[in-house]
Amino acid sequence: MAFRLRQLIDCDVVIEYECASNCKEYEGTICNVGSDFVELITRTDPPLPDPGDDDCNCRNSNKQTFIIPIQKIASVDVKNCPKCNKRDCCCN
Repeated sequence: MAFRLRQLIDCDVVIEYECASNCKEYEGTICNVGSDFVELITRTDPPLPDPGDDDCNCRNSNKQTFIIPIQKIASVDVKNCPKCNKRDCCCN
């Protein structure tokens, strides 16, 4: 999964992830991918996870980026990729 997410760096995506048994969705641009996390630049300020959610390892690293553990990602939908402006590109 990390390899595929690295291919999508700088692409606009919608990531759906599980946080404390609830599915949440954020739209933004992937800016960094580590071995077990993805960092998303969001268009709006994402709310901080509820402190009562012990199951949620997601966190707001600053105002515009959101770090999501890869194991919590349910789906990734590519909206726009500046690397290729084709609909049938390798990113979809």
